Amino acid sequence: TFDKRYLLAASFGMQAVGLALLAVPSNGALLWPFVLLFSAGYGGPIPLRTGIQAEHFGVAALGTIQGMVLFIISIGTLAGPMVVGQLADMTGEYYGGFLAAAAMVGLGALLVLLVPKAHRTPQDA
Repeated sequence: TFDKRYLLAASFGMQAVGLALLAVPSNGALLWPFVLLFSAGYGGPIPLRTGIQAEHFGVAALGTIQGMVLFIISIGTLAGPMVVGQLADMTGEYYGGFLAAAAMVGLGALLVLLVPKAHRTPQDA
């Protein structure tokens, strides 16, 4: 089996590359590569994140951990488009906003690799 941390980092990496493709001025040729990379990278973390959380904190704490994590994700989901839109209003283009979003997700991919390997099974709560 693959280490969930590496798969999660790869998923975030796919999102980052997809967002970087959006920043490249084009005639729309990069839209489908963006859709494929970003959508697979966006959906991949859902089960991986839960599995990593269960391995680290146990299934008894999973609801609490998920609640905190999803609250933080919701803040980014709400603020991200507003920040990118504000940058576009200020600069007249989306290039910087999409690159900043790609950099943030790329940083997340690197930070996932710093998470230590869990030394218990999810049932060891």
